[in-house]
Amino acid sequence: MSQFPIVDSHVHLLDTSNLTYPFFSSNPNFSNKYLPSDYSEHIEDINVEKIVFLECNVLAHQSVDEAKWIASLSNKDPRIQSIVAYASLENGSNSISELEKLSDIKIVKGIRRNIFPENNEFHISNDFIKGVNLLPKYNFSFDICISSSHLPGTIELVKSCPNVSFVLDHIGNPKILDNEFEDWSKNITNLSKLPNIACKLSGVVTNADHKNWNVENIKPYIFHIVESFGFDRILFGSDWPVVTLASSYKKWFNSLNQILRDISPHEKEKLFKKNAEKFYKM
Repeated sequence: MSQFPIVDSHVHLLDTSNLTYPFFSSNPNFSNKYLPSDYSEHIEDINVEKIVFLECNVLAHQSVDEAKWIASLSNKDPRIQSIVAYASLENGSNSISELEKLSDIKIVKGIRRNIFPENNEFHISNDFIKGVNLLPKYNFSFDICISSSHLPGTIELVKSCPNVSFVLDHIGNPKILDNEFEDWSKNITNLSKLPNIACKLSGVVTNADHKNWNVENIKPYIFHIVESFGFDRILFGSDWPVVTLASSYKKWFNSLNQILRDISPHEKEKLFKKNAEKFYKM
């Protein structure tokens, strides 16, 4: 258990009776609903004070409805302090209408357009870069969810949007199961040299062997992220409920604490609390 209340920077909440979620609905390992009450049960005795909701790949036309629903949940559960909403940024300047509607929802603090299933050039198209560069007008950050093959393009994207605050989800999704490290680590090193990007320590175990991962499998990846980004630019995230494909919430939390057991209390507070509060303007 943490010595202080923590911030979980990456939580999904959903209800398939309310909206359409192709990713979650297509996987039989997921339930139809993941609500704040379910989250409370899964975190056990971990003291989560604040959470950041991440869009759940709803159908594109439902993005504003999803954000409004989460905002309504936040009225009942004060832990929900920030929303990272979906927006079709590949539409370039035509994204403005969607962003305007999202900006009317006070706790929307950022945008995510999931790049993971797209080709390696998707996020470096002129229209996508134009869409991302709209975000500072609304004081929105951008969560980058990619596959590791997107990392070279991600470096180009972040360079092309110097006024945007970025955070890399799931350490760039290296294929830990396949021992992918060398190319990933070089790209992470280069990406981390850019001043306007942070990184979430999230989604790590779901990139490893779901049934047989251990601390030693994931330790080199955690260490490389910490070495590259430093303690001012890393955020803890559970990626709940996706994390349950490979781990309980508590096992992931405890494993990360075990790997980083030698860090100072000040560094630990940055990782598990302060950096997320600052990035998502809580």
